[in-house]
Amino acid sequence: MLHLDDEILIGYAEERFDHGPEIKSHIETCSSCGNKVRDWSDLILLLKSAPTDSAPADAIWKCIALYRPHIRSVVSNDRTILIT
Repeated sequence: MLHLDDEILIGYAEERFDHGPEIKSHIETCSSCGNKVRDWSDLILLLKSAPTDSAPADAIWKCIALYRPHIRSVVSNDRTILIT
């Protein structure tokens, strides 16, 4: 089997769905794919542990002004949601 695509490795690292025994076996026996899954898992863990503060309001409104022809905004409580 060739090396697995990053999309499959990321899905495996995120435990998004059952990949079946062939994928699991490949990741366990292929050092390259196994290392990539560990790298993706580490990155996912890092991103999940990062603070999730909202962007400053002025930055949000600058983005809205920049992309206004392509988006509409929805204001919900203290957050602005951009919809493309």
